[in-house]
Amino acid sequence: MVWAYIGRGDVWVQKDEPDRAISDFDRAIQLDPKLAIAYGDRGIAHLYKGREVAAQSDFDSCLALDPALKNELQTLIQIARAYLASRR
Repeated sequence: MVWAYIGRGDVWVQKDEPDRAISDFDRAIQLDPKLAIAYGDRGIAHLYKGREVAAQSDFDSCLALDPALKNELQTLIQIARAYLASRR
C-alpha cells in the first residue's frame, strides 16, 4: 500500500501538483516511517513549492535512513532546482 502512495505522489509532482504529492508522501511516511525514498520524494515536492528548508529536512532524513541513495537524490534535486529556476 505504501508504494501506491509513493507512485501517485510522483505522478502529482510530474503534473505540477506538489501539494497533492506532499499529501501522498505524508501518508506513505505514516505507513512506513523508515522508507527513505518517501522522504526524498517529499523533499522534491517541497522544492517544487519553493520550501527549501522543509526539503532539506526531508533530504537529511532520506540520507540518514539510506545513505546509498545519495547519488540518485542529488540528481533529483538538480532537476527540481532547474525546474524552479525556469519558473522564476
